[in-house]
Amino acid sequence: MAKVERIFISKEKPSWVYLLIFVLVVFIQYGKTLSYGFVWDDKIVIEENPRIKKGLSSVPDLFRKFKSIYRHDQYGYRPITLTTFAIEIEMWGVNPYYHHLMNLLYYALVCFVLFIFISRLFHDYIRLFAFLAVLLYAVHPLHVEVVANIKSRDELLVVLFGTLSLIFYLRFLRNSKWVHLAVSILFYVLAFLSKENAVTLTLIYPLVYFYEKREAPFANLKKLIFSNVHIVLLFLLSIMAFYFSESSELGKDLIAEQNVVKEDDILGNSLFHTDGFFSKLPTVIIILFMYLKLFILPWPLVFYYGYNQVPLQSWSNPLVWLLIVLLSAMAYLIYRFRHKSPELWFGALFFLASLSIYMHIIRKLSDTMADRFMFLPSMGLSVILVGAVGIITKTSWSQISQSDKKIKPAIVKKNRTSLWIIVIVSLVFAFLSYKRSDVWQSDEKLVFGDMPNLPDVSRVHYYYANILWTQIKNNPSKRVKLEKDMIAHYQRSIEIAPPYVYYARMELATYYSSVGMYQEAYDLFAEINTYFPNRGPVLLNLAQGLINLNRYDEAIPLLLRTKELAPHYSAVPYLLTLSYAKMQEFDKAMAAAEEGMQLFPEEIKIFKDAISIVYAEKKDVDNFVKSTFLLLDYGANPSVVYSRIIRQFNVWEMKDQAAYYSAEASRKSIPIKP
Repeated sequence: MAKVERIFISKEKPSWVYLLIFVLVVFIQYGKTLSYGFVWDDKIVIEENPRIKKGLSSVPDLFRKFKSIYRHDQYGYRPITLTTFAIEIEMWGVNPYYHHLMNLLYYALVCFVLFIFISRLFHDYIRLFAFLAVLLYAVHPLHVEVVANIKSRDELLVVLFGTLSLIFYLRFLRNSKWVHLAVSILFYVLAFLSKENAVTLTLIYPLVYFYEKREAPFANLKKLIFSNVHIVLLFLLSIMAFYFSESSELGKDLIAEQNVVKEDDILGNSLFHTDGFFSKLPTVIIILFMYLKLFILPWPLVFYYGYNQVPLQSWSNPLVWLLIVLLSAMAYLIYRFRHKSPELWFGALFFLASLSIYMHIIRKLSDTMADRFMFLPSMGLSVILVGAVGIITKTSWSQISQSDKKIKPAIVKKNRTSLWIIVIVSLVFAFLSYKRSDVWQSDEKLVFGDMPNLPDVSRVHYYYANILWTQIKNNPSKRVKLEKDMIAHYQRSIEIAPPYVYYARMELATYYSSVGMYQEAYDLFAEINTYFPNRGPVLLNLAQGLINLNRYDEAIPLLLRTKELAPHYSAVPYLLTLSYAKMQEFDKAMAAAEEGMQLFPEEIKIFKDAISIVYAEKKDVDNFVKSTFLLLDYGANPSVVYSRIIRQFNVWEMKDQAAYYSAEASRKSIPIKP
């Protein structure tokens, strides 16, 4: 065993050996995800995205930023990532297997290029140092979301292209060949077009420079300037590109036209309404510590950190000050070993630089935290961890001279100790990652599995309730078993953040309406209108609630206001027709129906149906029968048409006519609905 370890430690391996190791590690750990379907945001970005599903023909559109109400247009400006999905669909169709397969291959490649970068940057260290650092990275549970969730391809590509950019930048620093700088810039552009967080590379480039020139970084000012001037340009161009995509007007007309209601962003990010650096800083310190804790002790991991998983903190919280002391002590230790173990300060600054965009200092994001945000930063922490193990075991990672014929036993022993510590930690991480990937099999497993660790997160209760309602709709026999739990989770979602919750209220009110609990539905619609006033969808549903309670006179003003706010709603003239008819205002009812047919000719059937109801309310027998049979010309079900006529004659107590049409339906073998 000792002989094998000495050979492993002292001998360099061909690069393909490391690539093979990473491929094996990735497929052993994540191979089961190949059987998973589209989960969570995969559905929005891929399965429900009409542009992606066109394959390669959609590529020109993928480089344009649409800002419509559709969920797939809420995805950031990431044309390279979307293009990879389009290519896969062109080749294999909409098949999650191949998307998962490509994620695994990309992840193995990411690990390999990180290994190349770390081994070249720390060229005076034995390659075992880089291998152990990247091995920790490869098996870390924080990366399960990125690998198992197809949509997180953007993170994979950012790290892949970003690391390649750093490799060529490092080559440029060593040989001053401008072609290498050009290739580095090209890979940066690909990284940025994969996801916007690539802009943090503009902080990592100078970090690489100062590590490479750490003995005398300012000895050649001309070299310093010319080696880094492109960084400023890349940063400015990235900011301009970001704001250009954010200011896109494509699809915005749909948002204005449909008077869309958007939930408050605080439900995703507790910091969203907190302004000022010093006001945000206590919470930012807590978030920073939580990321560090999750790297060292990755449990429990959850798929969502929205309101109120990370509550707002203030300077009066003793924990904030305790963490400042702890973080300061860690910074001091890194500073103390800056010469003996420079990998510590490099890893720390790499971590902070790549995480900086997610700390809400300059721009507040839609999520307070996320495991995927640690995908690149965790590489810096992996370097620190291997370096720290070296310090504790008094291991020297420095290259052993090739001229040494004999490896000193003491060196081998210390390296052996470090090796086994990292291997044991890696095995624990690999086991946790293997288990964690189970929840990414389906939406149900994801939400139900993480729910116990997210008791105070409003949106997760909403997601949980939605899944239960879907199960009820798919299998009504489950209503008795699931209804109470579903309603409780909707209510808990509302209870956590009353001023901000829209969707949970709307879904619960809609459910109440569907099961005939009209008063409960109306009360919720009225509550929504209190928090989200003067919005077309809200007023429309409130009016529908009043109609269900036969309060037509109160519904009409709301419908007229909805017509002003959201003139695209075909339901408005339809409901106005019914309401006017119930109020015996037949001329207004017919006018509303005629207007509806002019505005929405593609939906003429519903207005012909409304006219039939108007004649029924008016007790105009001949026109009622004529207009109802006319529905057959528009594709109405004969059973529905005859049933309505017979039912209406029974209401009018015209038994002979009811019997006549009942017999006619029987002759035509048309079943009558009770």
